[in-house]
Amino acid sequence: YSVRITRDKDSYSSHITLWEDVRGRYVYEIPKFVEKVAGIDINVDRICVVIADRQGNFIDRKTFYCHELEYVRKNKRDYIIHQTVKEIFEWINSKAAECIVIENLNFKQDMDTQRKLNRIKSNFTYSKIYASITRKALRKVIDIKSINPAYTSCIGDLKYASLYGMSRHESASYVIARRGLGYNEKIPVSLLKQIPVLTEEIKKTIEGAEEAAGKKLFKQLEVLENWKAYSPVTTKHKWKLWGLIGKLLSKKKFSVGFT
Repeated sequence: YSVRITRDKDSYSSHITLWEDVRGRYVYEIPKFVEKVAGIDINVDRICVVIADRQGNFIDRKTFYCHELEYVRKNKRDYIIHQTVKEIFEWINSKAAECIVIENLNFKQDMDTQRKLNRIKSNFTYSKIYASITRKALRKVIDIKSINPAYTSCIGDLKYASLYGMSRHESASYVIARRGLGYNEKIPVSLLKQIPVLTEEIKKTIEGAEEAAGKKLFKQLEVLENWKAYSPVTTKHKWKLWGLIGKLLSKKKFSVGFT
């Protein structure tokens, strides 16, 4: 350990740093012997955890609420985070998960993830939660894999929320778990069937749109008309297509029912 003592006028303060041996580790790929992983979606008011098996199949989910974090003072906030993270790992251990998959917010994002990042970056609470979770995992001999969180909320909402009766945040944590396992989400046929409908709607809207809006719509149209380029057999990811479909379906004028 190391100790640093500083003086400020008539008062003194100390900063103590401790080093400890931990057996958990950060991994680039989840080891083959790991049979279950826990995907974690962190929000200031709740932390959602989904357990998935090695094949990416859904096992269980749980949401840990902490609404008070946005309002309480530092000492109370730290206590709530400590207790919530403790409950999370007790539950993860009860499910025999050996690795957690968590968002790496160092990635530059856009669409739904960008809004989340803008909110989180202005709130120190998130970094406290993130640090507490990763520190606990290392102490509990649980491996950690961080992933790019782009469009996890959008994909989860469109593909898994209704299928498993999950909230948007819970379904996002399921996508996080699957992405950590290396799965690239296929777009369901029910959504692909909406592409011609959405394409025609955009073409109609372009006719009466102003120049600036028209350019944006043309870019959207290009993505929809070339959706096969985002096929699972290619190396290109489909996040842009996922994001656009989610955005269009969320707008009333492009609201299209699907099963």
